[in-house]
Amino acid sequence: MKKHLIIIILFCCAIKSMAQTGTFNYEFSPLNGGPSVKKSIAVPLVKYKNYNTYWFVNPNTGARHLMVNGSSDIGIIILDDRADTNVVYQDKYQGDQFNILGKTKTEFYIHPDNDHRPMRVHYNIFNAGEIYLTFAGNAVYDQPGASPGTIDHVHGFISGTLQLFREPKYEQTDKMPGCNCDPTVYAKFYDEEIGRTPSACENALLWRVFNGIQKAFNNLVPAISFREDAGGKRAPGDLIYRETGATIDVTGPLSTVDPCNPNNERRAVVSVNAATRPFTQDTYGLSFFKLPDFNNGPLNVQSYSKKIGALSDSTSRLLKANKITALQQQKIMLEGMQKLSTSMPDTKQMEMEGSVKLKVIINSLYADEAARGVTGERYRPVVRHTIPGSAFDIYVPAHRDEDGSWTPNKVYIYYGKFNVVNSGAAGGNSIKSITPVYAPTVNKITVFNLKVMVEGGNDLIAKVLANIDLKNIQQLIDNPKTK
Repeated sequence: MKKHLIIIILFCCAIKSMAQTGTFNYEFSPLNGGPSVKKSIAVPLVKYKNYNTYWFVNPNTGARHLMVNGSSDIGIIILDDRADTNVVYQDKYQGDQFNILGKTKTEFYIHPDNDHRPMRVHYNIFNAGEIYLTFAGNAVYDQPGASPGTIDHVHGFISGTLQLFREPKYEQTDKMPGCNCDPTVYAKFYDEEIGRTPSACENALLWRVFNGIQKAFNNLVPAISFREDAGGKRAPGDLIYRETGATIDVTGPLSTVDPCNPNNERRAVVSVNAATRPFTQDTYGLSFFKLPDFNNGPLNVQSYSKKIGALSDSTSRLLKANKITALQQQKIMLEGMQKLSTSMPDTKQMEMEGSVKLKVIINSLYADEAARGVTGERYRPVVRHTIPGSAFDIYVPAHRDEDGSWTPNKVYIYYGKFNVVNSGAAGGNSIKSITPVYAPTVNKITVFNLKVMVEGGNDLIAKVLANIDLKNIQQLIDNPKTK
């Protein structure tokens, strides 16, 4: 009995698989009466995680989206929402598109003819498991680099159908604790290198982290940065707030966005595999730098230039009077410049001490080598417990590099669980690695560890640590299993 049952199930599945093979059919007919181009292509069952051939129907908003990018000869189709869509040709994604790629002896593509009426696309079936659409309208057949006598940029008419079958489900993320958010991934945007549209739960975590860090950073600018004067001028010695690509805006009002609101704007894209690992999307930061004063104090460049100029004039007169040779003048100038330069401070060191950078890294997943020092006892990192609420913090003193630049002082503060492995070298503070600890089954839409990184001059690091609210950062860790 069991054997017959198995045969029946396999037979049914085979029939179902055959029925779920999609098709792509079209015929392009040139207006000049030339030969038509016909295609009929079978399209296998699409995997629900294949974002290159992907569609969704969002039951919360009614939004619909279809993207087919480079699947067989189908080419690029990006259509949104409407059951009937007029499509024009666009060389870059700016809305609905319908561009067919193909190949005979050479590659060709067919796209809507903007000189005539646009192509019309109609959805006959649009659900989680099946797409069926028809298309018809004026089009252009292009064959870039075609040899003389072959068809290129031919105006014509195209009609056809596209039917796709897919596993009728969507990728799911975890749900953010304390938030009744939708974990379904509706990826209206997808790029293998840039990322994809987040689920509502991923977006909720992005907003929650942004709100907490913005509040934690809020006092920094008024506390340690000098404002520009009314004329917009900056004076030497002013400490300037510098925005970076991943900057938290600390100059405007605090965010009042409820992270769990499903209508929130999308904060960012997330990596395409974000649902498979703990959330690591955003690194937040900002920095300050002090404008150097080259004309006062020990770094008086004008005074230095005047003294070198006076030495050059005096030696030139001696050379002209035949009292010294050209070789002697060169030697006097070199010795004079070396002597004067010894009173000049290290400008690279001044630059390092006059700047500070701040970053917050969410959910570090890998061993951290950044806190290691350099060879020599003097620059080895010191593991400390000076920050209330943190697991530990690390201090690494600044040092001069071989190229004359400076590696800044570093204070790294760790929240969550970490294993610190020492190298066993003398002194006991030489760190081999710092590895985060988290359960493999951890909810991936949570914050299980944080790293606050402050690098720069010691005086500015002290000002930053005195004016950021680390409690708001610490409170972002919300998984009890990882505390």
